[in-house]
Amino acid sequence: MRHGRRAPRRWSREWFERWRSAPVSRVVLALARTTTSAIRLLDVLPVFEGTDVLVVFAFDGDSAFSGGAEAVVRAAGWPVVPWRELRHLDHDLVLTASENTDLRPARAPVVVLPHGIGFHKLVPDSGSAGHRISGLVPGRILGRREVSLVVSHAAQRDQVAALDERMGARCVVTGDPTLDRLAASLPYRGRYRARLGVGREQRLVTVTSTWAPDGVYGANGALYRRLLAELPADEYRVAAVLHPNIPTFEGPARFAQLHGDALDSGLIQVPQDEGWHGAVVASDLVVGDHGSVGLYAVGLGIPFVLGSRGRSVVPGTPPDDLARLAPRLRPDLGLRAQVEEAIDDHKPDAHRLLAERMFAFRGEAADRLRAHLLDLLGLPVPERPALRHRVPDPHATVRGPFSHRVHSRRTGPRAVELVRYPLPAAWTRRDPPPGYLDHACWSEDDPGLPPADGNFSVAVRTHPSSRPDVEAWMGDRFLSGAVVAAAPTPEGCLVATRSGTLLHTPLPHPEPSLLASAVYTLLRANTPLPGALTVHTGPHTHTTTLCPP
Repeated sequence: MRHGRRAPRRWSREWFERWRSAPVSRVVLALARTTTSAIRLLDVLPVFEGTDVLVVFAFDGDSAFSGGAEAVVRAAGWPVVPWRELRHLDHDLVLTASENTDLRPARAPVVVLPHGIGFHKLVPDSGSAGHRISGLVPGRILGRREVSLVVSHAAQRDQVAALDERMGARCVVTGDPTLDRLAASLPYRGRYRARLGVGREQRLVTVTSTWAPDGVYGANGALYRRLLAELPADEYRVAAVLHPNIPTFEGPARFAQLHGDALDSGLIQVPQDEGWHGAVVASDLVVGDHGSVGLYAVGLGIPFVLGSRGRSVVPGTPPDDLARLAPRLRPDLGLRAQVEEAIDDHKPDAHRLLAERMFAFRGEAADRLRAHLLDLLGLPVPERPALRHRVPDPHATVRGPFSHRVHSRRTGPRAVELVRYPLPAAWTRRDPPPGYLDHACWSEDDPGLPPADGNFSVAVRTHPSSRPDVEAWMGDRFLSGAVVAAAPTPEGCLVATRSGTLLHTPLPHPEPSLLASAVYTLLRANTPLPGALTVHTGPHTHTTTLCPP
């Protein structure tokens, strides 16, 4: 038999003392309601580094966007308390980044963190058939609780006070720690671009969308495919950043269902939980709407154009002003000229005054937020500055491009220019400019099947194999309608024409698709094939020699 006192109640302070290893002076309860709010809470937890504060999470799953929140937190390595056991948890502070979180289990001061920038969006109210301003804590939640609302600028405090004097008095202006991390990460831009697969001389266009039908994703979904179809693949990359509510509600597979052609054409899909930070820093242009990611780009001085003007924007707020000031993509005009103009004519301080209305105390936000939280916990503020980490490396999904529509021309006796557009997005491209040939280059790596009508002139392989195997493969491609085929061997690359000409390029050689399209262009120009070859693709120049085998 066991004798002595009853074991401490689970999650009580005595229970922590009994089972802990490291000291625990305070317990912070992080309440997450949506995936978005969970991500924002994780963003600010570094302010507790260097202290003996223990952070535990719990999840109020009463939202259309709750799915995935717990998985994000568990993947980050934080302990989770079941909701039904919260009544037993001894805690000293409650953190939440959702104004609608159920605060009934809270028995300590509550800090509501923003999960975006300001209070500028009308969203459906989960408790009624009407709408409310996102981010504002409803009066019914306040009660007699000690609640403070963190904002990034005094203008937001004034907006809150005009709507609810009690809540306005509880606002604490700290600046925005996420913007500070983004700004501090700008020197690592090249690192993030490399992680996304963006070449040094390529331009990255990031399309970001908030949730709801008036975001880019809902109102201008064809934009992904159109950008890929109109921007040369060797000069541009296109990335998609979605508000976490979109894949949380619709399921991650929904995007591939709607935009599989864009993904096969090389669209970079940035994950919802982390990656958007690095994508923004890496961008040469951000196409957005009234969501916060675009506002962060504006705050960093990155070129921004409006892809959709939201109907749910609160008048007089920064996104409302940005919609009037920023250039807007016109779908009735060619996109390439608009993208180039937005990048080339951009002035870094174009929206400086607007940014100053959104972000106060730049560079100080982490210290100010830490001071507020530690004060509520009754802990001294360390003398050293709060730790700031650069934003995490993006781990994006890229599954293309594989095949291309190619506009080509001979620019010299042995020189060829290739302008390539990814397939399948570019199947609907207009005719090539005067003086250019138009042909399709199909890759065996393409997950799609080649056109049944043989509507491709060039076929390529990217993985090396023996010469007999390559020649057999080429024969099959010629029977399918190809005019030129290319594939690597351990010794170099073989290029053949349907008429029987066989050429070899030594190692190292340009990628097979460049060689094949260049040979096709020389063939159409009645140029002798053997000899030196120079291939121009956007900013890149490739040289090799076409030799008889």
